[in-house]
Amino acid sequence: MTTHGPDRDGIFPGVGPWGVVHGRGVHSEDAAGEAVEQAIARSIEVIRLPIDDWTELGELAFYLGLVLILPDTLPRGARLSRDLAPYRELVTSYRARRPCSASDALLRRKRWWEIGVVQIVGYSAVLGSGPLRTIKDLCCARHPLDGDHELDFLSVYNQPATALREQVTTPSGIEIPDADYLAAVDRLRRWSISTTDAAGVLAAINNYRQVIESNPRRAGRHRPIANVRRNRLDLILDGPPEHLKSPEAWQTAVGANRKAWQEADAEVWRDVYGAIRKLYTGVQHPNRGHTGAVQGLRELYNDLRIVAPFHPTAP
Repeated sequence: MTTHGPDRDGIFPGVGPWGVVHGRGVHSEDAAGEAVEQAIARSIEVIRLPIDDWTELGELAFYLGLVLILPDTLPRGARLSRDLAPYRELVTSYRARRPCSASDALLRRKRWWEIGVVQIVGYSAVLGSGPLRTIKDLCCARHPLDGDHELDFLSVYNQPATALREQVTTPSGIEIPDADYLAAVDRLRRWSISTTDAAGVLAAINNYRQVIESNPRRAGRHRPIANVRRNRLDLILDGPPEHLKSPEAWQTAVGANRKAWQEADAEVWRDVYGAIRKLYTGVQHPNRGHTGAVQGLRELYNDLRIVAPFHPTAP
């Protein structure tokens, strides 16, 4: 990990550093250096890391923003998904703690330094890669490396609020909801969740991540797996990190007492469900006996993430 920057007594005092992560390649590393220089010039502290070491960034909620610099080139086939996995994991984890970009309404209520601005950098051929869509849709700005223009990592902060909202909520030019959206809306109806409530319910779930994160004394919830910087709700919603996704690795991490693990998951589910119902009293689990509740929470979360950006209203 490399930390750069003067004391934070300049333009962004006390609001947290930038995290700059870069892939392989001379141009990727040069762009990371440019991001660092621009931040230092505005008295922003910077933590710079190779993407494979992103977990060393520490608690992501404290970061003013992230600059993700893709490798100079990307492979094809199965290796492409593997090389992009750390970027997806970083952005997903960051957005779980800084979820403001998921909703236009949330951006209206918060100023830019509360949003958690994510910028992505790479060659146009790399940025246009289909598997990058899940990453790009969570970013606020994209910077192609090809062309004669200069990289300006501060320009996104100087845009009017409306322009920033447009970049965040429709970064891939989506105008018409697709079949995935329509199916997600149908599933939300089974929970008695309207499209206009989707952003608020999503915020309630993400807020409970921070409730767990802020209480390290409950180790079984805060860090249920040693050396994995995810709390129990993170693991339920986002799944395990890449190195634990095989059944064998996951079983080893969970341990022999699978029943105790499932009971702990169920306890978190009940608390999250209660937090949702406190704000949205009409929400009802579609299964009367709440069977498959933990898996259902993960599916509900994914559906909310699909629907919420199209209906930016929150309480």
